[in-house]
Amino acid sequence: MQKFYAHSLPGLPLKQWEQMHEHEDLVAEFCSKFLNRISTALLPWGDLLGRWHDLGKYSNEFQTYLHKANELLEELDDAHRAEIAGKVDHSTAAAQLAIDTFGLKGRLMAYPFAGHHAGLPDWDDGSSQKGLRQRLEKQIFNFKTNAPEHLKNTQFPGMPTFSSVIPDEHAAERAAFRVAFWIRMIFSGLVDADFLATESFMSPDIKSQRR
Repeated sequence: MQKFYAHSLPGLPLKQWEQMHEHEDLVAEFCSKFLNRISTALLPWGDLLGRWHDLGKYSNEFQTYLHKANELLEELDDAHRAEIAGKVDHSTAAAQLAIDTFGLKGRLMAYPFAGHHAGLPDWDDGSSQKGLRQRLEKQIFNFKTNAPEHLKNTQFPGMPTFSSVIPDEHAAERAAFRVAFWIRMIFSGLVDADFLATESFMSPDIKSQRR
């Protein structure tokens, strides 16, 4: 069975590279803990965000990049940013799967997935091709075929319950703000979880200094 890797380090034997399931499990654990501070109802959101965010790393292109990246890793001060500098898009795949699987509701996750390294995208960013609409049209090969079935068969975690307000002339604006704020909160949880999980593998000396 082919093994898929999330991270490597210069000079580290292949058998010691971090496998995808290890990174997914740790990000899911951290993200669930962070979102649980808001509500226990958000635990399944944290779990899904953590397990799907790097689905693009199951692409053959990313795995090829990772095997060539050790020299690049040595040149960067921040090892966590090495995969960003590799010019291989691994964050769009999960956004695409969220939309394909959950429809319009999938956008709640698609924005954090697409932006978990570069920042939350706009919906349409014109000719720059960085907007979520443009990202959803990109072709990311192999990741669906290579990703484990249990990940692709994940169920929608259920819509969050937003506190109600008395309807008035500003009801629509308030509703839009709640959704936008919600996306930013789960985005924050995912970004922190991903960074800390990656740090635990790539910079264990720094990780050991954290409480």
